[in-house]
Amino acid sequence: MTYVHANSKESSQVQARNARVFYNTFIHVSHYKDHLCKLNLMSSW
Repeated sequence: MTYVHANSKESSQVQARNARVFYNTFIHVSHYKDHLCKLNLMSSW
């Protein structure tokens, strides 16, 4: 970052965006793991 201090409005927007990205990534990863587990169950039959 080029500046150290951001005003509270900007920093809260950045935090909200980071939280949304983190949440989307978490959902995607958990969905992907669930899909892999189903594939493993099918292949184990």
